[in-house]
Amino acid sequence: MRLAVLCCVTASCLFAPFALAQPSPRAPTGPAQAAPDPAMEASQRAYDALPENDRRAIQESLMWTGDYNAVVGVNFGKRLYDAIRSYQKRRNVPQNGVLSDSLWAALTAEGKRARDSVRFAILDDPATGVRVGAPMRLVERSVRSPRGDATQTAQYQSADGVMALGLIAAPLAAKSLEQAFADETAAKPGRKVTYKFQRPEFFVVSGEENGRIFYSRAARNHAQMRGFTFSYPLARKGDFDRIMLAIANSFDPFPAVATAAAGAAAT
Repeated sequence: MRLAVLCCVTASCLFAPFALAQPSPRAPTGPAQAAPDPAMEASQRAYDALPENDRRAIQESLMWTGDYNAVVGVNFGKRLYDAIRSYQKRRNVPQNGVLSDSLWAALTAEGKRARDSVRFAILDDPATGVRVGAPMRLVERSVRSPRGDATQTAQYQSADGVMALGLIAAPLAAKSLEQAFADETAAKPGRKVTYKFQRPEFFVVSGEENGRIFYSRAARNHAQMRGFTFSYPLARKGDFDRIMLAIANSFDPFPAVATAAAGAAAT
């Protein structure tokens, strides 16, 4: 960033020699710009030329293969470029960041196998109204809050307790988004928050608690706060990280169908 230097100059001749004697101020220089990477630029051109649905599908497949450890979207970046090259390296093909038709087909198939292996599917929870993806192979039982409670919860977990997915929906009068964020980030024995991010309409908190990794996300509308927490053993991090990302990417706290149905019932 260039900084303009404003110098005050008087009309008096007494100060002219002093002013002339000073060296010219040197504008501070910013960090050196990284040289363009032609291979990365070519990768981005090929990616950006694709329809939006195809770009998202590539990121989702790379997430399921374990090459892309980020929230799925449609934009290109260094992390996505590295993920494509990581997949190419495992397939023993040139690491140029551009997916050929055959490699794209292989990536799609591999991602689908990983998704199907845990029977990942969209879950519409009737108690909370939350729509979220979940590994149906692992979800074997649920515990819900009593009917009539203002705050509704649902707890899904595997039979061996390895995986737990908790859902919540509460009127803002009962539990605001700010209160939920304070609860998630509060200091507790055996609990360590490693990441937190808050905005007026949502928050994300993740960390470790008693040997388990947890990831919580919640959002609000004009009337309710809804969210989820997914947890799994720290020792199984490699097995469950991609599932955690898939759940986060699929989270829909206020599905359009549910909103439309509620509006119709109110009329």
